[in-house]
Amino acid sequence: MSHLYDPAYAVANLVTGQRLLVICCLFYLAWWAVAFRPGRRHGQSLPAIVILLAGAIVTGATGLCMSFVSVLDAPGERIVPGSTILALGIGLFLVLLAVTVLALGRRFTCELFLIVGWTALEYAAVDVLRSAGRMTHTGAVTMDVALALAFVVSVVMYALYYRLRGRRGYVAGMVPLVSEGVSMLLLLAVTA
Repeated sequence: MSHLYDPAYAVANLVTGQRLLVICCLFYLAWWAVAFRPGRRHGQSLPAIVILLAGAIVTGATGLCMSFVSVLDAPGERIVPGSTILALGIGLFLVLLAVTVLALGRRFTCELFLIVGWTALEYAAVDVLRSAGRMTHTGAVTMDVALALAFVVSVVMYALYYRLRGRRGYVAGMVPLVSEGVSMLLLLAVTA
């Protein structure tokens, strides 16, 4: 089977993609802080909002593409095949969609898709890095736990968001960005 590029390049591309996703989290967090600040008047800070959102979109799309292509094309044996991670992600998304909409009465927003998609991508990234010898077993276990915690925190904040008012809702909207950004920083730290 031929690959788009050699293993070292695939891993380097993946690491760069992860760095860009961390920067995306920072832009997105700053955008949220400005755009949803309690008491902000409509139209206030519009240039900053547009610039921060554009930064999040550009770094997020680029980081996602680099990470996704690297996960798909990186050669080597995997503990869990990418197709299995994708299938589990789709199944988990559908279950969480039903639970949050039907059982909890929360209207669907794209954040649920982003949370589940990000989690699946990160587990696949950990598997690629471990398979390429760029992450130790201890590092991979650390990441598995960190990603699970970030996922749970993000889903809880997603479920609670519309039940919280004012400053509490504002802060709850930031928590997933922080937990996911910290998780990706940890991934970069444990990558050899």
